[in-house]
Amino acid sequence: MYDGPAFIRELSIDNFRCFSAETINLAVPNGSLGSGLTLFVGNNGTGKTSALEALDYLFGGRYKAENKLSIKDFNDFVKPISIAGKTDRFSIKSELEYYKGKYFNCVGLKFSAEPRDRKQPGKLLSSTISAKSHFSLDENAYYNESDGQPHLQTRTGDTKNVDPRELTLDTGKVGPNGVNVFYFDKNRARHLVSGTYRTTFDAICDDLNWRYQKKLREEEASADYASKVTKEIFVWALDTAQKGTGAKLSEQFSDFFDNAHFKNLRLELLSLLEPFSSAFLAVRAEDQIQQVTTRSLGSGVELVLALLLQRLLSDTAKGDKILLIDEPEMHLHPTAQKKLADLLLEEAKTSQIVVSSHSPYLLQRLVKFGTTNVFSSTATGGIEVEQQAGGGLFPWSPSFGEVNFKAFAMPTVDFHNELYGYLQDKHNLLKCEDVDRFLSGKGIPSDHTWVRAGKSQTVSECTYVRHCIHHPENTSNPTYNEAKLDVSTKKLISAL
Repeated sequence: MYDGPAFIRELSIDNFRCFSAETINLAVPNGSLGSGLTLFVGNNGTGKTSALEALDYLFGGRYKAENKLSIKDFNDFVKPISIAGKTDRFSIKSELEYYKGKYFNCVGLKFSAEPRDRKQPGKLLSSTISAKSHFSLDENAYYNESDGQPHLQTRTGDTKNVDPRELTLDTGKVGPNGVNVFYFDKNRARHLVSGTYRTTFDAICDDLNWRYQKKLREEEASADYASKVTKEIFVWALDTAQKGTGAKLSEQFSDFFDNAHFKNLRLELLSLLEPFSSAFLAVRAEDQIQQVTTRSLGSGVELVLALLLQRLLSDTAKGDKILLIDEPEMHLHPTAQKKLADLLLEEAKTSQIVVSSHSPYLLQRLVKFGTTNVFSSTATGGIEVEQQAGGGLFPWSPSFGEVNFKAFAMPTVDFHNELYGYLQDKHNLLKCEDVDRFLSGKGIPSDHTWVRAGKSQTVSECTYVRHCIHHPENTSNPTYNEAKLDVSTKKLISAL
């Protein structure tokens, strides 16, 4: 059997929102710092969030998709949405009685959705979308024996193809301990409270409830234990309530139905079997009663808390972990962003992490690791995703200017200065005239005129822009614009 994790190496998105057809490569952790980190960078409206949500749908299953997708999510509403993820080979044990002890091999996951043609049988209100999520079989597509040999049918001696019922996606079946996927969207508060859809906090509370119930069973606790957990503040609060509305309500309820048992109706503060179901996070000093909820601490704090919570949960649980994070820098000051970058790099040793970001503070720290994909719009209105080659332009790479230019196609004065100065230092070009002669040898002509103290000098465009930056007091020359800065920057890069 193959116990490899179901980390996605290649993501294919067809007909989902701004994507007509696109393939994106993702990094897979190998134990080294930042190895499992993939960055999505690019300007607004280029599909970074849509790619994260495509990954979330890939693992989320049919029910989630049918309750969230709408016809507006289709790039072309007459075609189906198709999302596929290629993985290393992993094995799934059969759950059918007839094939007990057998397994089959998979090489990925697939999700598809299309507008529904007819109502679901037995349902008054059907979702307008029909969705499917399933495992992708390897090239063999048959059952295997526990020793790795193909399972052969007794009568014919042929291999037996995998029953389609077993292909329905269940992330708990992947590998020996399943895979846990956490999607941190831009709604930070949602991850620290319970919600209509299962949130990160819900998953944590479910786990805490399970541990609590397990302890109850092991200790055979019952009335005595319930009494202990409702002492002091709970008793005082409940007593206050029961003396008033609560007591009257139970009496009237009992009288109405003529049922003495209904007198036990109580206004409860917590579920005694699921005490964490109504839990919330708050800052409270040990000897104080006032609680400051995380919502009051700021949305930047909320993401860090959610990340630390899932980390603690995952450390005590089993299974592989995938984190999808949209703009983690939101509402975090630069120092906190750098600390968050270090946390993500550490997590990416063993977890697959996909991050969409616009922050040069985060990117400057992260782009040296994993994989970076740059999203951009094409002239025809489509979306293009290009994987950026590793390494930088300078020995000190990446600089802020370099990050902004590569990730967001934004030329800056700082980056131009870095390029020009590095060119001089690298090739021992002491004067600007030396730089222009070097550039000429690279096919970059001296075709601009620079005027200083009434004297004209022919210079390259790169030197002209450099002079404009360094000598703003010289008003004898037309200044540069952003387009000229962009062209000059690209020329300097080509000359390196």
